[in-house]
Amino acid sequence: MFWEYDASSFSGVLRARGLFMDKYIVAGKLNKKELDFIRKKNPGLADRIKDNSVIMWDDRRAHIEKHRPNFKRIDDLDKYIGAISDIISKPDFIGIRNSDSSLQFIKQFDDNVLVAVRVTTTGILSVRTMYPITDSQISDYIRKGTAWRYS
Repeated sequence: MFWEYDASSFSGVLRARGLFMDKYIVAGKLNKKELDFIRKKNPGLADRIKDNSVIMWDDRRAHIEKHRPNFKRIDDLDKYIGAISDIISKPDFIGIRNSDSSLQFIKQFDDNVLVAVRVTTTGILSVRTMYPITDSQISDYIRKGTAWRYS
């Protein structure tokens, strides 16, 4: 099941950095191509990334649930939560928000779905939220130079 505790070796990394919470999952992993892409757009942010695993704390599910009414169909959220790993590893667009050191992985389905991933000061990648965005929002991000087509 997607929300079960993942007792991988990554928990040792979290404990070594003084971060301990009861439950999280490894929601995905950045591949070398994605890391190289991010490095070209923002070398400083990319250099902070210490592990390519993207974790998601247990409390994020409740936060993401708040966005359920924003999807075209009420049950789409469940489908997209199950696809978080694919959204992270195979995005159509990647965005960077310098204001809060976060990455945006955007995938086009029936809805355009954005997964926001924070790069913590200790270099951990952590899912913050997931929600639908419009084509015009994607175009605006591209126009502003904060998101780029990724393939």
